[in-house]
Amino acid sequence: MNHDAKSVIKTFVRETLGCQCPDEVFSVIQYSHPVDIPFCSVGIARVVIGDRLLLYILETDSPSIIEHDLPILLAEGKQERDQRGYNRLRLVLVAAVPLATQALAETVFNAQTIRDDRVHLHVTGAHAVCDMPWRT
Repeated sequence: MNHDAKSVIKTFVRETLGCQCPDEVFSVIQYSHPVDIPFCSVGIARVVIGDRLLLYILETDSPSIIEHDLPILLAEGKQERDQRGYNRLRLVLVAAVPLATQALAETVFNAQTIRDDRVHLHVTGAHAVCDMPWRT
């Protein structure tokens, strides 16, 4: 991955998601897109930062996809986080109208009993990912 792609991802993680990971964590960044998760309606972007932070990024405004896929992504991501020894899982929902989507996403996320304090949900606008390396 080139320096520009790393810089874009680092800025997104720090500024959009609010992650306070130290600089050295960002020396190794891996991403895959699209990643098919069993039983999910759509593919996601998967980003691993410094073998510590796992991101699953889902781009949709569809209430039915959010209701169906968010619990699956939580279960799959939490299992991957635990099996690979990552510190955190951040589920990122990218929506054209994030304010309209946030309430549903939080309701679905908060209803999941398997979540813990090392799993976080973020809802952001499409502008936040427009420069991501898998979109250029």
